[in-house]
Amino acid sequence: MVAAAVAVPTADDAADASKMHAALESAQTLAKSLAETSKKDKATVATLELDRAALQSQLDAVQLVVQQLTKDLELQSCAAAVAAADAAAVEVQSKVALAAMENQLDAFEDQMKGLIRIRDDLESELKDCRSKQADQALDLEEATMAVKAIHADICKQGPAAAQGGIGVAFASEMVRVKGNPVKMYKVAQLATSGPAAASGQVKAGDYILEVDGRELGGMHSKDVKTLICGPPGSTISLRAQRPGAWGVPYEVSLIRSGGEADQSVASMSESASSLGGRVVGAAGSVVRCISILCVFVRVFVCFCVCVCMCVCFVACIWCVCVVRGGSWLCSQVCI
Repeated sequence: MVAAAVAVPTADDAADASKMHAALESAQTLAKSLAETSKKDKATVATLELDRAALQSQLDAVQLVVQQLTKDLELQSCAAAVAAADAAAVEVQSKVALAAMENQLDAFEDQMKGLIRIRDDLESELKDCRSKQADQALDLEEATMAVKAIHADICKQGPAAAQGGIGVAFASEMVRVKGNPVKMYKVAQLATSGPAAASGQVKAGDYILEVDGRELGGMHSKDVKTLICGPPGSTISLRAQRPGAWGVPYEVSLIRSGGEADQSVASMSESASSLGGRVVGAAGSVVRCISILCVFVRVFVCFCVCVCMCVCFVACIWCVCVVRGGSWLCSQVCI
């Protein structure tokens, strides 16, 4: 029987075994260290994952904010573009309106100059009319004196010389009675030797209301003369009223006289009515028409000047308001 051979470890084997044992221990230590490091790395990775998730959420929030800001910026850009377009349109409209107002102002100034020229022409014509009126007034006065003299001669020579009077010259005058204009007759002149002056009641300036019960208001001067004149020695009843004593008329009875002085004064009744606004003859009518025309021309010129001044004033105010309003609107839009 062959005995089994037993390997006897040698010194080298023991050294190798110790080395291997040391290496094994070192590997185990390294494995433990690596395991611990792996655990730490896993924890770090988990922390980093959490941080990455938090950062991703923050990034998403920031991206949302950026998108909102981008939209707001686009809206503001559109609004700014619209505002700029509106401002340009308003500026153009303001310039057009200002140009139109300037043209209107120039037209108004031209009209004003034309009206001023017309006014100057009318004033010169008015001066000429006044000078002609003064000349015609002198001619009228001379004609009136001649008519008075001729009328006195006719009264002396004709049948009217047999008529008597009261020694009064009358003048017609428009007086308002209860709001309505009425032609009234008042005493313009008294003959010193006539019956009216001798009575002491009739005074110059008294209004004659009635003659023998007939009212004189609105009556023609010839009819008044016919009522007052009559046969010498006949009685005439007058109802008169003195200015300043309205509501207290008085009555007086007179006896007509046929003296020459009475006839001369009575013959002046129609011509004396010019004191109340009547003018005798064709020359007087022409003067009156010219006077009325001059008054109307003056009133028309004053009216035109006032209207033009008002229009210019309103146009200037409108222009200033539009210009200031347009500037304010542009500034608001630009802001």
